[in-house]
Amino acid sequence: MAKEKEQQKSFIETKIGYIAAILVSILSIVFANNVLIWDIKLFDFILEDFEKCLWILNISFLATIISNMVYILFDHKIFKGVIQIVLNIISVAVILSFIRVFPFDFSKLINLSFINTCVKIAFYLGLFGTIIAIIVEAVKIIIYIINDILSLQ
Repeated sequence: MAKEKEQQKSFIETKIGYIAAILVSILSIVFANNVLIWDIKLFDFILEDFEKCLWILNISFLATIISNMVYILFDHKIFKGVIQIVLNIISVAVILSFIRVFPFDFSKLINLSFINTCVKIAFYLGLFGTIIAIIVEAVKIIIYIINDILSLQ
């Protein structure tokens, strides 16, 4: 009985997590698409070229929203793994877009231009990490499939 309650609690917490991810993505879309219009001094480091990255950033947010909506209904581990690979590939495109355009100038904010270099390095590290995540997710899917096949025998 206690195990059943724990599974039910975990199920509900998981669904709440998906809903939270949807809400965060919606707020992120609103922020990303309006940050230049709002003209907030704190965000002066974001340059007009940011608009060149918006299309892929919006695709990423929308893909996250759609995937989490689907997960609410169906979140089988192999299916989720495949979707996660797709989301990570989109993330690679987002990171590459930001590296290519680099719509930031942190020297405007705190007069420390070396931060621009640090952020560029962070983008490259993020790119590397995301590529590793794609590989790891693919291996996990293969292991899940092998385990499923072996459990049928």
